[in-house]
Amino acid sequence: IYLSTGANEKIALGVSKYLKCFDDIFASNEILNNVGKTKAEILIKKFGYQKFDYIGNSNNDIPALQSSKKGLLVNANKKTIIKVNKNLNIKTTVQKKKK
Repeated sequence: IYLSTGANEKIALGVSKYLKCFDDIFASNEILNNVGKTKAEILIKKFGYQKFDYIGNSNNDIPALQSSKKGLLVNANKKTIIKVNKNLNIKTTVQKKKK
């Protein structure tokens, strides 16, 4: 399991150390902003096109979802869900229960 995030690598490393469930991380730094197409390119380079599953939550995740074998949206807003379902045929979403 890999963590691929747009967050700074210091934050990603902290999350990784705390959760102790990731084999490695891909994160943003002073040179690289790990979002959108950049994130998709990194994942394709590491695993191959449609050779990984991807969980995302925003429009920035669409390139990675397009490049994945299986995609899942978690806690995405309605606009993102509609856009992803329309363009990628991903029907599985997980949302927080409303209180």
